[in-house]
Amino acid sequence: MTFRRILRAQIYTLLFAVCVFSALGDEAGILRGFAEYTLQNGMQVFVLEDFAAAPIRIEYAVKAGTREQTPKTAGFFPLYTRLFAEAGKASYPEQADDWIPDSAKISCDADAARCVVTIAPAEIEKALSELAYCAFSPAFSDANIAAQFTALKSEVMNYSLSSAGFINASIDARIYAAAPWKRDSGVYPALFTKTPLAGVRSILMHIARSYYVPQNSALFISGGIRKEAALKAAEKTFGAWPGSAALPSQTKTASETAAHKTQKRKFVISDPLFSSDLTQIVVQYTSLSAAQADMAAQAFNFRSSSFKSAVLSRKELGIRSSDYIDAASTHKNGEVRLVFQSLFEKSKTSPDKQAAAFIACVKDAPRSLSSAELMRAQQNLAAEYRMRFGNAASLMNALSEQWASDRTGQKTEPLVSQIFGVCEDIINFDAAAFEADYASEEPFVFVLVNSSVYKRFAKAFAHAGYESVTQKNGSWYTQELYKNITSENIAEEKASAFSDDVSAAAFYRAKNRTAFSSFTLANGIPVVCKQNASSPSALVMLSVSGGELGSASNPGFFSLLIYALADNIQKEIDTQRALGTIDGTPSVRAEIGLTSGTISVESFADDMSVIMPCISRALIYGDIRPAQADGLVYNARSQKRLRDGNTAHQLYSRAVAELFPGTPYAAVFDNNSDILERTQYADVLASYPSLLDASRYTIIIAGRFDPLIIRDALSSSLGMLAPQTPREKAKTAVSTPVFPSDEKGKRISVALRHLFLTDTPAKDAGPRPETLVPTKDFSDPVQYWLPSPTDARERTVFNALLSALRNRLRKSAASLSADIAVHTDGATHAMQAAVITFTHAGRTDAIDKCYAETIAAFDRELEDDATFTRVKAEMQNIRVLEELSPTQTNRGTALLMHEGLEAAECGDALTDAQTYLASYEIIDDLSREEACAVFKAYFPAPAPLRLYSKDSKR
Repeated sequence: MTFRRILRAQIYTLLFAVCVFSALGDEAGILRGFAEYTLQNGMQVFVLEDFAAAPIRIEYAVKAGTREQTPKTAGFFPLYTRLFAEAGKASYPEQADDWIPDSAKISCDADAARCVVTIAPAEIEKALSELAYCAFSPAFSDANIAAQFTALKSEVMNYSLSSAGFINASIDARIYAAAPWKRDSGVYPALFTKTPLAGVRSILMHIARSYYVPQNSALFISGGIRKEAALKAAEKTFGAWPGSAALPSQTKTASETAAHKTQKRKFVISDPLFSSDLTQIVVQYTSLSAAQADMAAQAFNFRSSSFKSAVLSRKELGIRSSDYIDAASTHKNGEVRLVFQSLFEKSKTSPDKQAAAFIACVKDAPRSLSSAELMRAQQNLAAEYRMRFGNAASLMNALSEQWASDRTGQKTEPLVSQIFGVCEDIINFDAAAFEADYASEEPFVFVLVNSSVYKRFAKAFAHAGYESVTQKNGSWYTQELYKNITSENIAEEKASAFSDDVSAAAFYRAKNRTAFSSFTLANGIPVVCKQNASSPSALVMLSVSGGELGSASNPGFFSLLIYALADNIQKEIDTQRALGTIDGTPSVRAEIGLTSGTISVESFADDMSVIMPCISRALIYGDIRPAQADGLVYNARSQKRLRDGNTAHQLYSRAVAELFPGTPYAAVFDNNSDILERTQYADVLASYPSLLDASRYTIIIAGRFDPLIIRDALSSSLGMLAPQTPREKAKTAVSTPVFPSDEKGKRISVALRHLFLTDTPAKDAGPRPETLVPTKDFSDPVQYWLPSPTDARERTVFNALLSALRNRLRKSAASLSADIAVHTDGATHAMQAAVITFTHAGRTDAIDKCYAETIAAFDRELEDDATFTRVKAEMQNIRVLEELSPTQTNRGTALLMHEGLEAAECGDALTDAQTYLASYEIIDDLSREEACAVFKAYFPAPAPLRLYSKDSKR
């Protein structure tokens, strides 16, 4: 039986008529309270009285959605909406303490930008006046542009690297191949990094002049207000602005239409992040009418529909239940899509054949519909329309969408009548025409599979007519087809983004901040990237939580595991180099800190896709041989003995024991015992798998690299690790030192051990060297410890003052003896104290006096405005020449990023990695008052804890 015969069934007609006539009755009541006006400047105003509602809903809509974008402006229309409220506030002639647009819901979709506010009736004129200034008189401040531009840029980059962004961009780029930049998913990330601030303003002003004009705008007002009052308020506010011509709306060209009809329609999207146990399929029809798509979706998506039953009967598809099958219609950009989706579980049937079976069910769906299914679909649609007509807010929202999608400019009937006309389309639904239109269209098909699954069935997919889509060609801007667009200089202006009077710190921070990006692997590992286009190489750094404090019960054991992993990574890389798959000569470096260890590998960017799997293979499949473990233990113990023989380190160890009693710090810095004495090979072997916990890792990428290749390589390698503990628990806790409370501080004398070295072989040396020179003049070190601030900003100022103080102490100490050297260790997140060490100190009283006098003199420098200017300039230079000197290499940059990530002051990986940039600007903005406050609080004389050698003379 055909659909036309079904529709003629008498019982069905009676039942459906009840629903439709009820809806039409609602229409008559609504139309009595509805009015449509056109102001003198050409702006349209739609008003719907709803006196049951106390508040008033106002929507300002403008046809400035993403469909108006070009390749050069993709992303700037959404940016404009972010600036909408503040831009109007900046130009408003009166002081507005309560700026109503601040509470608005502002959005930008394919068709239009919308601003919706809900107000009390008494605020109607004030609200419309403020909205009018936002719409027609924007003033874009540098600060607001920079803030919103940076935020959107970060979101766009992260979205483009996410799985959702990859899938949506890949699908839209195929369905709308002629102009994919007109979609929400079509924003080109590189556009933002290439456009200077002045260029951004130029684009924004072009949008304002060309699109945000009365003839291209409309107001939708509903709620407890009379039509006449709403019109009067609109005329007084929006109507007072002069009209100006808007750019003609972009419509489909003949070439776009032709391309849509002839383009390829079957694609397989593969990515390492997709599950290897599931296959997802998406089928989309794009040529049906709104009524056809809505009816089909309602009929096919019912839980027990004939379509779902037919799909579930195909056991080779491995679909668990009807809940895993979906049919829906979407309306956007004046276009409609009918979308089918489903998930297939792994079965003996290959994914290409599973897709073929599902597509066959989709294509046969109209022919299997029953009369009851079609009747139910029409009843449900009629009920939905009735609900929409019964609510003023939802009706006005639908009216706004209809207004925005209408690009013909030829008004044949009132807009509200077009909305209610949808019911007529349902009543007069032509089933035969639907079946013919449905059968005549070849739908778009997207099959989503794991990369490894695709590799196994690549030939089968190709034979079935599928085109491969990966991260490398998913988005439109990564495709060869558009290389002529992406190779252009997309910035419309070459003007510098910074004026001449911008500080060096602000300039440096702004220039470098755009090079940062981040994403998170499926297993929760955060990845932070810093691009350097001038670098010939790329570096990957693995940060492993734990550190020396994490193995304080067996000091040195954590370093043993990290060095073992580094050795295994180097072996894997050497194997690949021997095979000729790596062009560079990468070397692996490992470093151990108090709360984590790092392993870094640097090589050519093209090598990274090979190096990443080397790291994961070493981690997952690598083992430790007994000889390797013995060698690592021997090296660790030898290094420990050398450190313990250093007299400055002995003072350091004694200070830690004093300041951190009963904590892991004391065990880590204990210089009176050996390490790893009871460590067995079985212990090392058993602990190595603890490195497989994804929660312990953070990844840093620095240098020149392709973000998509890096993401793909990481996802298919380290992204396969599983988290075994909550990420918060994987971090190593730090302790705060407890300094003496006496304002005179504490003096400790330490019996130092002196290590003598000889070139005599051990077998010839005997029990001791033959000759010792008896002396008590060892010129041992003196060490001062200072507490540091816990606040991150104050700690930055503290360390800068410490470096400047060191320079003055060196000059002062040089007057005592040319042999005296002064070294300082700044405070960190893991060691919240600073250390000043005088080597070859001679008489300790002279050192104490030198320190006290230098502290007093430095305090006077800071207090005086004239001398403080010089001190601040000195601190800025120290910051650049010492603290930021590592930025000259990828490894140095990665270590600075790692330092910020370890402190985790903000809790956001991307922000924390940029801490070193923020610290530079903190010193640049430092005031004399802040510097004096920090100095007086944390640089007392005498120092709170002072350590001397028992052999030193006072």
